[in-house]
Order: sequence, then C-alpha cells, then structure tokens
Amino acid sequence: RCPNRQSAARVNREGCGPGAVERRQSGVMHRRLIAGVSLAAALAAFGWTILTAPPTAPTPAGRSGPRRIGSIALAARETFARGDMAEVVRVLRPRTLDAAEPRASTDAWWILAHALTRLGDRSSAETAWRRVLSVGEEATQIAPDNPIGWYYLGWGRRGLGDEGGAQEAWRTLVTRSEAARGGAGPRYDTACHRALVGDRLGALEALASAIDNGWNDRAWTLA
Repeated sequence: RCPNRQSAARVNREGCGPGAVERRQSGVMHRRLIAGVSLAAALAAFGWTILTAPPTAPTPAGRSGPRRIGSIALAARETFARGDMAEVVRVLRPRTLDAAEPRASTDAWWILAHALTRLGDRSSAETAWRRVLSVGEEATQIAPDNPIGWYYLGWGRRGLGDEGGAQEAWRTLVTRSEAARGGAGPRYDTACHRALVGDRLGALEALASAIDNGWNDRAWTLA
C-alpha cells in the first residue's frame, strides 16, 4: 500500500492499490529518459561551443592578484560573445597587427586570432596565433605551474595546425588547473580545459559546479 506520508499530488498522480508500483516505476523511467536526453543535449551544445568560446582564464604567468583584462580586450570579448567577428577585428586590429609597437594584452591577440580564423583570414590569423604561441612558450618556461601559459601554448599550437602539440599542452593544463580550482570562474575554466582534451563528462560536471557557484555568463559560454 502507499506510504502514509505521500503528498496529495503524488497520490493523485500515481494512485494506490493494484498497479501503483508499476506506475511509479514507469514514472521513474520516464524522468530518467528526460534527464538522459537533457544531458545529451547539454553535452552536444557544450562540446560544440567550448572549442572556440574564450573562458575567463586564471591569473596570467608573471602577475599576482586577480586577473585584469584590458578594457579594449573586454569590449572585444563582449563583441565576440555576440558573434560579431568583423567588429572584433575592426576594434583589435589597429592595436595589434597594424600597430608599430603593439601593446595589446595576450587576451586581445587571442580573441583576434579566433575572430580572424572564423572570418577565413588565414594569413592574419597565423600572425596572431604566432603571438599567442610565443606568449605560451615564454610563460610555461617562466612559471610552469601557472595554467594560463599552457592554455595559450595549446591554442597557439592548434591555431598553427599542431593538434598533437596542443593536446599535449592541454593535458598539462588540466593537471595544473585541477590543483587551483576555486570559485565560479576557475570552475568554468576547468570545464573548458577538460573539454579541450575530450573529457566531455568531466567538462559537464565542472560546468555544473561552476553554475552552482554562480557562473551565469550564458552569452560567453555559447559564443
């Protein structure tokens, strides 16, 4: 028979007496099926977007305190999240590729490289990726325990066609970033890092943890 403390809603929905157990089991299977479909959809969406969605990275090598992204790169980041790659290039190119003495942050170069790649400007994109690669190589030598250097190193290698080298760098990145997990931002980074090495379930787990800890930048996640 039904438990004494069932809610009225559940009693009305599932009933008591003959067949009640079967109806409850059917309901459980139905809910599990919905949950499974939702998980698959989330994995597909996350896996599709994470390869190009620039995360809020950990503190760059050689700096102390919270990561500070330049105002120009921040504006470009928001434009990138909206999907306007041409505007990203318009804003960043004069301060990077066309500047006599480029002073833009690595974030700016990295966002620019992604935008140029999406627009099909291979020559300019290669120049930007080489800048990102150079920063990654230097950062991993100066501060090998800092995840951000390995992140840039991996992207620089991928941008220039060295997928094997990118995966090698990102496997090291996962090891470094797992030891530095903190609030929502670092947990989101961990999700990105796991996705880069093909750990989709681990990435989704970290993303859920990031959301539980306050991550709510939907536009950036789906950029």
